[in-house]
Amino acid sequence: MCIRDRPGPITVRPDFCVEVPGPGDLYTRFQLERFADLKDEEPCVYSLSAAGLGRALGRNVQVEQILAFLSQAAGGNLPANVAGQLRLWAGRFGQVELEEVVVLRTRSERALKELSVLPETRAYVTRRLSPVTVLVRKEDLPALRRALQALGFLLPRDEADDPDLPHHQPG
Repeated sequence: MCIRDRPGPITVRPDFCVEVPGPGDLYTRFQLERFADLKDEEPCVYSLSAAGLGRALGRNVQVEQILAFLSQAAGGNLPANVAGQLRLWAGRFGQVELEEVVVLRTRSERALKELSVLPETRAYVTRRLSPVTVLVRKEDLPALRRALQALGFLLPRDEADDPDLPHHQPG
């Protein structure tokens, strides 16, 4: 394990690796593990990445705090490309969100307009992509299918295998 009494300065390399001299001290390692990933134990080397920085930012650690720590622990020798890239990653943090959705496409504008006003379906057709296409949240798909079936809209594919729809057996 990397432990020592007197910490020497760390080395922050332009390739986003951070070398901890000797075995390293626990305080420095603790701080690094908040935003960097351990790459090697001997010698102690950490890797800086957008994902590691994101972990820290998600815990309300500011990028300027990280840069101040790195600069101080490295004796003021923080490569400009590393500081710039960390700031860039921090600026991008939280700017994009992914969501699973389903596309609802109608054969006519009129059909989509009708779905957007019917009480049974209007809550599902709010994110319009085109006059005949909307996005539906994936978790709303079963309820929308049931509503479409109840309203008499014929779905173009076989829904017999859908466990969310009522099944009618031929009598």
